[in-house]
Amino acid sequence: MSEKILQWFPFFIIFLALINACGNDKIGKLTSAPVGLTLGIQPDGAEMTGLVLLAKDLGLFKKNGLQITYKEYASGGQALSALNKKEVDLAFTGEFIFLKNLLMGADIRIIASIATSESIRVVAQKGIGIKTPSDLKGRRIALISESSCEFDVRVFLLYHGIKINDVNIIRLSTPKAVYEAFINGTVDAAVLWEPYVMMIKHNLDNLIYDWPPHRGKQFFWIVSAQEQFVRQNAHKVHQFLTVLRKAEVFMENNPVAAGQAIYKQSKHSKAHFDYIYSLVRCELILDHSLLIALEDQARWLISDRQTDYGKMPNLLGYFYFNGLRQVKPEGIHIVH
Repeated sequence: MSEKILQWFPFFIIFLALINACGNDKIGKLTSAPVGLTLGIQPDGAEMTGLVLLAKDLGLFKKNGLQITYKEYASGGQALSALNKKEVDLAFTGEFIFLKNLLMGADIRIIASIATSESIRVVAQKGIGIKTPSDLKGRRIALISESSCEFDVRVFLLYHGIKINDVNIIRLSTPKAVYEAFINGTVDAAVLWEPYVMMIKHNLDNLIYDWPPHRGKQFFWIVSAQEQFVRQNAHKVHQFLTVLRKAEVFMENNPVAAGQAIYKQSKHSKAHFDYIYSLVRCELILDHSLLIALEDQARWLISDRQTDYGKMPNLLGYFYFNGLRQVKPEGIHIVH
């Protein structure tokens, strides 16, 4: 009996090897399937989402095993709302709306900043008695609700000696609504960003005043996700950031071609795009200046009692550093 077993033993080993090979082949096919990600973006912000649009144009998502679904929203508030409802995996918004959602109880994390801009402006109508920022006292000022404009207008008015109660703040849901209110003369001034400021200048033949809300004001465009999603899908976040890093390297080496690829996916004329794009810096980074901006805004939200937080939270705990650390460690400029 033992001799028969020994005779058949080599064939048994071969049989097991074949089964193992077939199993590995199936596993290989499963792991090679594209990884799905749903992104919440704003179509008017092509320049700020430049790295994403460039990666799309170059086919980098597909080449790196990602299948991307895009969902468009009219504002950052709507994109964050979709994130909180798990309708999207990643949301692209300004830093303020992320912070406000966070302080209202959303369990979300910053993955990375992908662009900065200084395009936010306070605009005012000419010919209605406004010549300086001080003339805005008693005027109607429109802004996008649930956006950094709420913080920016406070700083702007304070700098020019105007109390918030001395103006009539008109909160509207989208940048387009603010733009239309200003063009139609429903309001005297507005706080807006590009491309709407340029559109206003074009439609009103430059018969406006425009001022920066405060010196050195940067607008951060960030990628955020729910904490649970990050914890359970760290590999997806890593793959996504890897693709953005490849797009960033391409942009560094081919700035003209990169700009053209992004322009193709924007909704602006070439002249408008070139102007707006010149104000934007696309960069995959987590910078200390972002943390400072968030802390300044958090102090105001807490003092204005727009949150249940009684004191400043440790905002470092709401950054997801590990993703960028694996892809671009030199892009982390926050001590943590």
